[in-house]
Amino acid sequence: MKLIDVMAKSFFHPEIPTKIKTEGVALSAAFMEDLTTEQNLLLIGGRQGIQVVDVETGMTFRKFDHSGGATAIRCRKGCMFQSTTIDGNVTLWDVRQNKPIELYGPVKRNNTKICVNAMDASEKYLVLAEAGGFLQINDLQSRKKLQNQKLQDNDIRSLNFSNSYRFLTSSDESSLFVHNLSEKLNTSPGSRHPHVEVKKVKTIVETSWHPTECLFVARGTDSVLRTYVPVFDENTI
Repeated sequence: MKLIDVMAKSFFHPEIPTKIKTEGVALSAAFMEDLTTEQNLLLIGGRQGIQVVDVETGMTFRKFDHSGGATAIRCRKGCMFQSTTIDGNVTLWDVRQNKPIELYGPVKRNNTKICVNAMDASEKYLVLAEAGGFLQINDLQSRKKLQNQKLQDNDIRSLNFSNSYRFLTSSDESSLFVHNLSEKLNTSPGSRHPHVEVKKVKTIVETSWHPTECLFVARGTDSVLRTYVPVFDENTI
């Protein structure tokens, strides 16, 4: 195995630029393939907006005004992508349109002042963490906000849906949770999905599910990666 410094030499094509000029400090970046034009695009988020760059030429051909700073960019199906801001909002975009499609934000922001959000594998639901462990659920197809749900007792520090199973991971300052979404939620006050809690762990800031297997990796503030596999039996989810 050999590692290649792509900034020192382009090994994809000799004419592809190795450096791209950004407008100010780049806070986030993500690659996207435009299936209509077969272009490879690079989305670069900064404090004032988002640049859309043609990877082959290195030229910026579109800019999106973006208040709050685009601290994270995630590409979705087709030409869709979402951006997250410092002030805790999530914006949905279509790279072919100049204005955002929709803006989502928590009504009651949590004390962490971090925008915690996740989208399910079908890309139908966008969930945002609110104060006190509540989850704001948004239906992206109908553009409607659904009923908020109580997910855990304390503020949510991370969220992530499983790619192939109906599980949702969340965390707070000292615990990690795996929620089973396969059962219909009881809408009575205080009801929650069945879940498993892992206590006494350092604050989990990110979880990443395997694309096809039922396992995930959790990264904590102690810089340790932990792998978890949900076990199915009559006493657990």
